Amino acid sequence: MEDSQARGVARCCPIDALIDDDLLITCLAHLGNIRDLCKSSAVCIRWRELIAGPTGCRLWETITAGADDNADHVEEIMRIGGARCKRLDLRACPLIRWRHVAEGLNCCPEMQMVQLGRGVNEDDILDLASPLFRKRNPHLRSVEGPFRPQTNFYLPDSGSRVVAYLTGLPASGLFQLRGLDLQGKLRHAALGPLQELLNGLGELLRHNGRALQLLDLSENQLCPSGVDAIVDGLAALFSRAGALSALNVSGNNIHGHDAEQLAYLAVTHPTLEVFCEIPVKRIKANTLTEVDLRFANIDLPGALALAKLLGNNRSLRTLNLLHNALGLEGARAIVRAFEDSGTLLSLCGLEPGITTLDPSRNLRLDGQTRLSGMQPWDLMLLCADLKKGPLHCSLTSLDLSGTNMTCEDVAALAEALFPAAAPAFYGSLQTLNLADNCCGNAGATALAEKLAPSAGKESQAERESNVALRTLDLRGNPLGHRGRDAILGALRRSRTLTSVCGIPPDATAANLSACALTPEDGRLLAGELSGHVALTALDVSGNHMSDSLGQAAYLVDLMVALKTNTLLTALNLQDSALKDGPASSVAEGLMSGTSGTLSALDMSHNLDIGWESASVLARAVLALPSLRDFGGIPVRSLEQGSVTALDLTGGAVGLPGALVLSELLTRPGSALASLRLDSNGLGAASARTEERPEGVRALGEALRRSAALTSLSLRDNFIGWRGAAAFAAGLGHGDVLRALVLDGNPLGRGTAAADGDEEVGGFAALGDALLRTTALTSLSLRAAHVGPPGLAALSPGLRSSRSLETLDLGGNPGLELLRGLELAQRGSRRAGGSLRTVNLLGCRLAKAGRAAALAALKQSATLVSVCGVAPGLTALDLSCAGLGLPDAELLAGEMARRQRPGSWGVTSLNLLHNDLEQRGAEAIVAAFKRCAPLRTLCGVAPGAEALDLSGEDFYPWDAMLLAADLGKRSSAASSLRTLNVRFAPESPAVYRHNHYDSAHFFCAAARLLCAAAQRRPAPLRLCGALLLDVRELDLSEYDLSPADALLLANDLKHSTALHALDISGHELYARYDYGDFNEYRPWEDATEHLRDLAAALLRDSSVETVTVSRGKPLPIGPLRRNELAELDHSGGAFGSARLTAPDLVVLGAALAVTSSLHTLNLSGHALMLFLDTGDGMLDTAGAEALADGLGRSKSLRTLILDGCTLAGRDEHGGIGVTDEFGGVYLVNEGMRALGDALERTTTLTSLSLKGNFIGPVGGAALAAGLRANRSLQSLDLSNNDLAARSEGRVRRGYDSFDFDDSDYDDDDLDADDRDADDVEDLQESLMPLKLLGQRARCRLASLRVLELGGNGIDGAGVEALVDGGVLRGPLCALCLRNNLLDSLTVEGSEALGKAVMGSAALRSLDLSLNGLQPAHLVGLVAGGLLRGAVSALVLHGNALGGDAGQGDDDEAAGFEALAAGLQGNTCLTELDLGATHMGPRGAAALGGPPRLGHGLTALNLVGNSVGPEGADALVAARKRTPSLKTLCGLQPGATTVRLAHRPLGPWGAVLLASDLDPGANGESARTLLLGDQEIGSAAGSHDVAGGFRAISGVLKGSTALAALSLRPTKLGPRGAAALAEGLGLSQSLTSADLQGDLRDLGAAGAAILIEAFRKSGTLTTLFGLEPDVRQLDMSGQNLGPWGAMLLAAELRMGRRGSLLHTVDLQGNALAGRSSGGAECDDGLRALVAAFGANPRLTSVSLRDNGIGSRCAAALAQGLPAGGVLQLRLLDLRGNPISKSDVRNLQGALMVEQSSCHLEIDFIDEIMQM
Repeated sequence: MEDSQARGVARCCPIDALIDDDLLITCLAHLGNIRDLCKSSAVCIRWRELIAGPTGCRLWETITAGADDNADHVEEIMRIGGARCKRLDLRACPLIRWRHVAEGLNCCPEMQMVQLGRGVNEDDILDLASPLFRKRNPHLRSVEGPFRPQTNFYLPDSGSRVVAYLTGLPASGLFQLRGLDLQGKLRHAALGPLQELLNGLGELLRHNGRALQLLDLSENQLCPSGVDAIVDGLAALFSRAGALSALNVSGNNIHGHDAEQLAYLAVTHPTLEVFCEIPVKRIKANTLTEVDLRFANIDLPGALALAKLLGNNRSLRTLNLLHNALGLEGARAIVRAFEDSGTLLSLCGLEPGITTLDPSRNLRLDGQTRLSGMQPWDLMLLCADLKKGPLHCSLTSLDLSGTNMTCEDVAALAEALFPAAAPAFYGSLQTLNLADNCCGNAGATALAEKLAPSAGKESQAERESNVALRTLDLRGNPLGHRGRDAILGALRRSRTLTSVCGIPPDATAANLSACALTPEDGRLLAGELSGHVALTALDVSGNHMSDSLGQAAYLVDLMVALKTNTLLTALNLQDSALKDGPASSVAEGLMSGTSGTLSALDMSHNLDIGWESASVLARAVLALPSLRDFGGIPVRSLEQGSVTALDLTGGAVGLPGALVLSELLTRPGSALASLRLDSNGLGAASARTEERPEGVRALGEALRRSAALTSLSLRDNFIGWRGAAAFAAGLGHGDVLRALVLDGNPLGRGTAAADGDEEVGGFAALGDALLRTTALTSLSLRAAHVGPPGLAALSPGLRSSRSLETLDLGGNPGLELLRGLELAQRGSRRAGGSLRTVNLLGCRLAKAGRAAALAALKQSATLVSVCGVAPGLTALDLSCAGLGLPDAELLAGEMARRQRPGSWGVTSLNLLHNDLEQRGAEAIVAAFKRCAPLRTLCGVAPGAEALDLSGEDFYPWDAMLLAADLGKRSSAASSLRTLNVRFAPESPAVYRHNHYDSAHFFCAAARLLCAAAQRRPAPLRLCGALLLDVRELDLSEYDLSPADALLLANDLKHSTALHALDISGHELYARYDYGDFNEYRPWEDATEHLRDLAAALLRDSSVETVTVSRGKPLPIGPLRRNELAELDHSGGAFGSARLTAPDLVVLGAALAVTSSLHTLNLSGHALMLFLDTGDGMLDTAGAEALADGLGRSKSLRTLILDGCTLAGRDEHGGIGVTDEFGGVYLVNEGMRALGDALERTTTLTSLSLKGNFIGPVGGAALAAGLRANRSLQSLDLSNNDLAARSEGRVRRGYDSFDFDDSDYDDDDLDADDRDADDVEDLQESLMPLKLLGQRARCRLASLRVLELGGNGIDGAGVEALVDGGVLRGPLCALCLRNNLLDSLTVEGSEALGKAVMGSAALRSLDLSLNGLQPAHLVGLVAGGLLRGAVSALVLHGNALGGDAGQGDDDEAAGFEALAAGLQGNTCLTELDLGATHMGPRGAAALGGPPRLGHGLTALNLVGNSVGPEGADALVAARKRTPSLKTLCGLQPGATTVRLAHRPLGPWGAVLLASDLDPGANGESARTLLLGDQEIGSAAGSHDVAGGFRAISGVLKGSTALAALSLRPTKLGPRGAAALAEGLGLSQSLTSADLQGDLRDLGAAGAAILIEAFRKSGTLTTLFGLEPDVRQLDMSGQNLGPWGAMLLAAELRMGRRGSLLHTVDLQGNALAGRSSGGAECDDGLRALVAAFGANPRLTSVSLRDNGIGSRCAAALAQGLPAGGVLQLRLLDLRGNPISKSDVRNLQGALMVEQSSCHLEIDFIDEIMQM
């Protein structure tokens, strides 16, 4: 952002809304006058830079910390920015304690007030009460904050301890206790400590009662039985708290007279606003109409106080007191007040006109405490509400379910709802829900009498008045038999009541499924059914209404009810946990003929019904003529023979259903041919229950007599070996069954009864059945636990069966032990057997087993397949079948034997989404290529043009199968035009089999697919319609993998419409884990897929922009077309997106292709290295990819990589990461790659690597690469720690860098003073510098500019550079700024000067900020520094005049030598000596010679205290030197002179005045910025206006200067007098800005400035106001009363500011104290008069200005007198104004009906008094 933009943002945006730290810091630098810093809504995470950056931040007077600021932030704020801070607000920081603040107070000498957040603890109190602390901080007037102890006071001495803390507060006179929070802290304290505590609290309130506003003693149980002293103490405390506004004593067991006493005190206390969460003050003031006090924990004292308040209240209409601890006594008191109130309509928050209380309107009375329910007093409140009839005449529905209502509660509610003498409006209630309560016999009887009184108790007319209720719900209540009979009797007698179970009126179907009905509810429902006239269907499924003995009496009542209810046709008892007894009851009811209309009965999912009950129930079902459907079984349709196929999968018909089906199968007219009974629990209820074979035995017996059933499926029925044996007994006796499926049944293990045993009885019985049957052709035993013993038992039947053709044994892993021997034996013995197809897929056969199976296939004359391929089968779908490597090899072996056409009928095979592994896929593909009949391995339909495979995980072996499909000529995939493939890179299967190269495996598979697609004649898309006819494609949420990137690259070649592509947010970089930390995979392999994608983007696609990581998109289109010359892709502010390795791969590829790009800026990105937290490896593939592109680029000239963390910094200053043993692994591949690229490039001329922490090793790698470069001219290596020394041994260092070290002398290292490690570290730190020196002097060197600032280069490093010959080459500019050259010896200084003199090319040398001393300067000059060709020399920030403040005798030595050297110099034109500790003697020495050189044009001396004599000498020397134009480093011809925040000083002002002479730079300067300067006088000087006098002279003599800014600069009366002369006589100045600390200006100074402003003919403003300013913000400037007078004069004269409508003067000390100690109201009086002269002014803020009674009186007098009647807002908050002052101000503002709104801290309180 440019400076002008930053200033604009700072003016228009509040500081706490600036989120970006860089922007905030920039804005604060331009707003140096800020006095108040509020970071309440935005937390700056770089506080140090924010505070230490702009000098103006040291003027902050009010600092408000935010909620996220921590103790470190606060300490740093106070230490750096608290010099003038007077108020520190920490109320939003709950975690900051006093000890954090106390340490920083030493840096805040003017601190007056600290406001702490909640939670001040005991330690804080002790610190505040310390006399020593008070003595150390005399300016601190008060510390405010609430007090909440850290611990609970359980022990007997805890009360004494807290008393000690509290009584210490008034003694300190410092801490102002605003709140005391002891909620729950005294719960278990003993009586003695409690009394002592109350005494201590009383003493505290006696001294601090005016300050305490909040006291919370709730939840402490302070009043156990018989203890009255506690309440007396509380009453005494209450009376002493003069300013108390909130008190809470709830939860303390206060009863009787004590509660009455506290309630009375609460109502009559003059300042109390809130008592026990009750808004006492507002209720007394009659300002509230609605109050919600739910969950406020109000107990008896609060209830009594509220009752007293309600007696006198005339405004409250709605009150909600539910869910409190009122107690019966408190509820009675409130109800009595409610009944007497003429305005209050509800105690439960009910609204007038309400019709329904239900959850949909959030008015359900149980709220959010459904489990706790309503208390008796809550019901009292509700009943009181209901008795006030006019409010609830429209109430039609009331829901009180789940409120734990007792019998008494229900009786009271019935009386409230249906009183004896009910008015007409009570007939509106139609629905009442009392479900899930505790209503028993008594409550039900009372309710029944109110609903429909029994005969003789009430007349018929009275009975007919309560007939509106139609639906009552009493489910879930323990009614008992008498209560149930009473309710049912009322149901029969009532004319309107239709249901007592919540069934809506006129409903024909009742759905009560899964309602947790109890046995009592069942009997109540049965009683209701006998009289319900409309119900035809009842669903009570999912309710376990049987009792503890498994009996269900409600079923008996239900069957009886069906005698009278002739409309009910459907009854659902599914999943009702019915056992033998209840099932028998249903059967008896059905057989009795009482339910002749029942047509549908569902009793499925009741799997605990035994054999006898099931038999009776089955007979009853079959005997009932009207019953058509029994649990999904179409009984009558099966009898009539109209059903041929029936699928009951998952129906759980159980034993009753099996018996019904068995009987129906044997009926003569049955035509059922196919029956599926999968998952019906026929063998057992679950795998853990006992097996019951009766159901399958009945089905087996039914097969003997069934003449139609040919297919039966019993999959997943938990049939064990017993059930299998029972079922097999019925097979082979004349049945016609051809297909039998027993998959998923534990036939070889059984269920819980035989768990762990392997039985063969079931298989033996099945084998015997195979011997008998002549119809069965197919038997499926998948996953049926067919182990070796089972197969052996089954083998005789298999060998002798003459009908069985297909046997499925898949999914039985135990078969691998057989190794196919049984099949081999059968194939060799009987060549003419019937078995043709066997399925062994899924059995995971071992190698020997597969060989045996394939051998049997080869030897048998009839066997055609061991993989389940039946004869005539053309399509086989094995996708998602869980096949593994053994299955794949078995299938491949079978395919290999079916190579000829006609030998295998299968043409389509689908093997996708299995766990085939790479070897399995290779075997399948090899067989597929030789198998002529087979046309597809992926199930591609012939002629299909699109195939979507994105729904399931796609593995690399799936890609191998698909590639084989695409590559076969006769494949069905030849017609495909679109594929949709998405890989699943996180597949466990891949990592299990290919752990070390899983990503590479996926990419190889994707590449295989791409190759197959490219070989096709027509284009084939691999990503579906993703890129079809779209201009912008966002794949950031697509979960893209590296393999998907390859598929995308293939499709990009065929896309012509896509312009913008976003693939950000993905791990597109293939990482590798090799275990050995020192091994790295070549970057070409790691990024191959990305390079393919980049190549597609740069070669064949239409894409214009691509977003690879979450940042700015890359302009790939202009790069492809060679239209882009410059690319700025630098990083943004902190926390913005960074470039990643994929970005660099694309950029590297673009660099190698484009021929137009000249400049690339990638600053601010962590490019080269990033830490892979998965394995701790540092990866450099992105850097290597970029370096490769740089080496191949033919156009790039400038590369900027500043702040990219190229090497990452560790604690040893080098590249790498420290291991657990303290060693360092240095990873140099990124820097090596960059060095190699520099060797290859022939175009790059400028390379900037600032701030990358490259370190010695990275620097050596880079320097080694520079050796063969012939194009680089500029290299910036600033701030890279090139000479940093490590503290430990480096594990891998410079062994690979070959360089000439013949002239490197180890003796120079002074090894006597260092140990071996130090010597090695020093050698390593000097090595890159020596290499750079050798590179710079190379014969073919082209380097012209070398920046080495901030690299920790010391004297030895400079010597290494010089010895290496860095200055003997063509180098033109060398920067050694901010290094450690102070360690240079005299000889080293001379050697450096000699080297500079010997360089014929060097023109610029920067040695600033190196701590150089006078001796260094003498040595440099003696060596010939000024006798060379250098034209620009920078020595800024060195101690050339000696250490500051030390009175160094050699102060002038260096400058004398410098002056002497300048005499004969003709080359030097620019010399920077700013802030070099130059004093008067040094200035005299420098300015003493006749002239300052022969060609010097610019000299910078800013920041030196040269004194008056030194200033005069330097000015005279400038005049004697014709070429010298400036002494302050001003730019020639500059229109704006910026010296803000630079230590100019009074004598610098003299030098500046000399620079601004019309003969120097005064003719061009238009604006002079001198903010934050001490230009008045130097310390100890008697001339307090010298600097201002010099500035005044400039103003008088200048004819071009138009604007002057001194903001913020402290201005006194003498300085004002000196400055006023220039302001008044200036001929060109139009704007002056004097904003700043004007508190010392004085009346005389203000008057002089006002007079000068009045007389000036050109000056229009003294405060820098814009011509058309409408909002003036001068908050926090410390203007004082005299600054206010200046502002008033400017506003009154109206030169600028006539359009103002808002003025903010917060925090300006406008009521500053005069010498007599009283307030000064002169400034405010002048301002009020000026406000009256501005008719547009509507808002004025005077907050925090110390305005007291005197100034408030001045305002009250001046506002009406000055005619300030147009104001709409006057803000006086934060000022110590009394209540009488507020009344006077209110009276003044009411004159002539002014509409001004006055903002004061306690204005609401004043207005109500």
